[in-house]
Amino acid sequence: IEGTNTPMTYKGSTFHRIIAGFMIQGGDFTKHNGTGGVSIYGERFDDENFDMPCDKAGLLAMANAGPNTNGSQFFITVNPANHLTGRHVVFGKVVRGMNAVRALEYTETGANDTPVQPCVITDCGVTDTLPDAVEQVGGDAYPDYPDDCSPTLTDTELIEAGESIRRIGNDLFKAADYENAMDKYGKVVRYLKAVNKTSANEGTVNEMLIACHNNAAASALKLSRWSDARNAATQVLGIDGSNVKALFRRGSAYLGSGDSESAINDLTKAKSLDPQNAEVAAKLQQAKEAEKARTAKLASGLKKMFS
Repeated sequence: IEGTNTPMTYKGSTFHRIIAGFMIQGGDFTKHNGTGGVSIYGERFDDENFDMPCDKAGLLAMANAGPNTNGSQFFITVNPANHLTGRHVVFGKVVRGMNAVRALEYTETGANDTPVQPCVITDCGVTDTLPDAVEQVGGDAYPDYPDDCSPTLTDTELIEAGESIRRIGNDLFKAADYENAMDKYGKVVRYLKAVNKTSANEGTVNEMLIACHNNAAASALKLSRWSDARNAATQVLGIDGSNVKALFRRGSAYLGSGDSESAINDLTKAKSLDPQNAEVAAKLQQAKEAEKARTAKLASGLKKMFS
């Protein structure tokens, strides 16, 4: 940009505003918060036309502050947004990578719809040919998000898709590919969450959710991702509060993160439900020893403080 050291490129800029079910917004490469951005035509330029409606997901449109206030900011729709037709210029559509758009859509946000973790455009440019679609790990034939299935899947088809993806996740787990296994289990959960629960399918859905969350917890433990393991196991316990595997895995996650007291609570409950489980008993003993060492260290520190 003339008179500054800021390059006129989207490379290194962020998606600064994300509203699930609506859109993801980026393009402010000067201030990175929605108040900046310029274009090759100057700070602002006029609307070109409103020939294309905002009537489906995956459309790229100019962000603006009213008529004829276009700059460098843009948004990508994640659902039809017909109320924006005639107000924002649609100039393109996503032809590859809608899975990435969905991943951004569901990232955690805080105040002002700002992502908690920066969502950065690492590179940009013009391509001469359409990039090949990214091959799914394990031969998975389904989009990352059920919203992108075409035609829309029925509840039965969503459950069948979830089971197919779960088997791929299990194969990845057996192959010690824990990172990709976790991704597949998370994908199964998204498909199952899209199912309209009925008395006929609720048992099946809950059984699959329990299996996937438990397997995700086991994968996370293998990767020492204590928070992810704890969260996955907690999801199981929200469905079945007496699930021994979930109590064991959450207890193990607590222990791994240094919270021996919480580990003892979960592992004690697991042992009471399954007294003959040697793995639970051993982990509980390990947690008790860790808690004993922690309290001894605390007592020693207090003694030095007041001596």
